[in-house]
Amino acid sequence: PGERLEAEELRERFEGFLPPRGLRDSYDVFVSYRWGELDSDLAAGLFTLLSQEIVERRAVQVFLDKERLQGGRNFQRDFCHALASSIVAVPLVSLSALRRMLTLRSDSEVDNLLLEWSLMVELQEQGRLRACCPILLGRPYTQAEGAGGMSSLFVPGGPADLPFVVCTKVVSEVASLLSSLSPPLLPSPGLGTRTVRDTVALLTKNLGVTAWNLQGRQGSAREAASQLH
Repeated sequence: PGERLEAEELRERFEGFLPPRGLRDSYDVFVSYRWGELDSDLAAGLFTLLSQEIVERRAVQVFLDKERLQGGRNFQRDFCHALASSIVAVPLVSLSALRRMLTLRSDSEVDNLLLEWSLMVELQEQGRLRACCPILLGRPYTQAEGAGGMSSLFVPGGPADLPFVVCTKVVSEVASLLSSLSPPLLPSPGLGTRTVRDTVALLTKNLGVTAWNLQGRQGSAREAASQLH
């Protein structure tokens, strides 16, 4: 009869072949996205593909909320510490991700994606992130328009239509999260005046991947992962 192994023993024995789970002290890549069919699928694909890469004789460590965050913990603190301990941030900047931001006001409740991106900008400005590589996504074409294709991100409803407002609750939360790091960081002088539109503009100025240039190819996550690599 074959050897009988418990689940934990199996995971330890085949750890190199299994997708990583749980929180770590540091990561190579932090994937940031808005939950939704296209964005979630692409984020999951990136997590799987990048986690299979080997760099300097070890697997690339990727942070994705659904794979790393644990119940019963402060998720904002955990994602903040994960982002601050990552080498590269990969925000998925899509029309669907921006839709909720179009109506934000100065007194709006915290939009968690805007919070992540605001923190990303702060960490990049302070040298805690080595690089930011956004993946820009437009609107998927309908069957009549040419299934498999995608518009540019820079269309009506895109970054140029975001409001010139500073979301005070996001600013306050970013400052609090920065102070929770070890060592703690002070907010940059621009945090209190950076608008929603400014934040997204700063992200999209980083050299990244334009998904509409991948149209017609098979496996957009694989293509995006290849360009990121």
